[in-house]
Amino acid sequence: MLPGSGRNLRDRQVLPDIYLKCSEELAVPVENTLVVEDAIHALRTAKQAGYHTAGIYDAQSVREQDEIRKLSDVYVDEQLYYEVIMEWLNSQ
Repeated sequence: MLPGSGRNLRDRQVLPDIYLKCSEELAVPVENTLVVEDAIHALRTAKQAGYHTAGIYDAQSVREQDEIRKLSDVYVDEQLYYEVIMEWLNSQ
């Protein structure tokens, strides 16, 4: 769920507002939420706001993969992301 997604989504992901709004709408506390992203700026924002993060490999940001891995509680290849994320969620 991404309220207000569209052409300004990157700008919205620099501030935690989009994630906080999702948590509010879903009535799920930040500490119980996993943000799944392939963009470094979005992972930084989510992590700084206190969210758990899952980094997804993206060929367009191949040069940032090391930092994406460091920011992520779980990091997965794009083809296996659903299976790995569900396993991580079930372990929490």
